[in-house]
Amino acid sequence: MTEEVPAKKIQAPRVDVTPAPTRRRAIAGVARLARIVYLGDLGEIRRTHAYFRDRLQRVLHQGRYARNETFEEAQARLGLTPQDIARRAAELRSQSLLYLGVAGVALFVFLLLPLVNNPISHAAMSLLVMVLALSKYSVSRWRQGQCEERNLVPYMSYWLRWWRS
Repeated sequence: MTEEVPAKKIQAPRVDVTPAPTRRRAIAGVARLARIVYLGDLGEIRRTHAYFRDRLQRVLHQGRYARNETFEEAQARLGLTPQDIARRAAELRSQSLLYLGVAGVALFVFLLLPLVNNPISHAAMSLLVMVLALSKYSVSRWRQGQCEERNLVPYMSYWLRWWRS
């Protein structure tokens, strides 16, 4: 006859997986000290970051805080006559043609690239002038369109409508 031996219950050692709060605080303190040593004063960094974030937000979201008014309301607020608006449209037309001419000259200078001793700086400067002139052209053309249509439209919707036509 055989005796049944009761099965031994194998118990694994219990491991506490929760980190000790003192160790966590020590690691956070060392990390903070390292940031101060390598980056500088954290308060100054936070203030600088907040300043640049606010400036960038003001630039990027400028249209969100603009007035919601019609062209007639803006005309009445500024006290403009139809002759003033027609004169401003003519000024913007000549201004946009001037910017387009500057962009054309910059393109011509860019095409002279093979004849230059230092082509990299020549190309960079002529492309930069061309991009700046074209950006000023697009803004003056948008404002001219607003004066001619007597309608205030956002910049992107004006150019999307132009692109689709």
